Amino acid sequence: MRIIVIITATLCSVFVKAQTSTSDSLISKPDLKKNEIYLNLLPIARTLFTNTSSPVNRFSLSYKRYLNERSALRLSLVADFVQKNAYTAHFGSDRDVYDLGADSSLTKYTIERPGFLSPHVSVGYERVYGKRKLKWFYGADLSLGYSEHLTLKQRIRIVKDSIGWVEEVTFPSTVARSKTTTVSVGIRPFFGLKYPINKRLSVSAQLGVDAAYRSQQVTGSIIGGVRPGHYTSFDFTTESGLLNDISIIYKF
Repeated sequence: MRIIVIITATLCSVFVKAQTSTSDSLISKPDLKKNEIYLNLLPIARTLFTNTSSPVNRFSLSYKRYLNERSALRLSLVADFVQKNAYTAHFGSDRDVYDLGADSSLTKYTIERPGFLSPHVSVGYERVYGKRKLKWFYGADLSLGYSEHLTLKQRIRIVKDSIGWVEEVTFPSTVARSKTTTVSVGIRPFFGLKYPINKRLSVSAQLGVDAAYRSQQVTGSIIGGVRPGHYTSFDFTTESGLLNDISIIYKF
């Protein structure tokens, strides 16, 4: 945790210092807008136009400060909505277990992992190229994140009637639960394209991957083979999609 605080403080000081030194580098381009705000619309577009969803839907709001016409610093607030059971591979098996009772009834034990939010803050650097309206850019963000999610073991009674085996029309009872607290530090390289709509508005599309070190603390019961304790992992993923950002941009 101390390392995370040191990295965050260092990045913030670099970001503030860079903003105070931008005026000299912008003298040669007085009509260049120094600031941009990005709003990621990809989760909405995916739902409206493809009727599909990703295991991880990424919502983000970003601020960009140009150092000159070719380089910029980025600050982003990111919230990943992780769908139900999206991280099964990381957190154990979801295999259902059945027990036969003395009265010939069945009891099913199932594992549920409700969806949860995983917020991050990211600071990065970007290089911009292109002499015409269509620009392309690349760079990397350093991200810090924190999240909590539950794993529930539930019991459902199954009885036999004239039709066959049916589940009782009652809510499943929770027989065990565990909580996983995650602190992550990662880097997100990216590549994208940007095109202006007018002097103030632009659109952009961005490809990227996530490489993150995760420190996880599991408390509660043993569920799906996962015991309480401390776990660490390093993941290189595209769970939010290789195309993870389609933004509307406002320049000022």
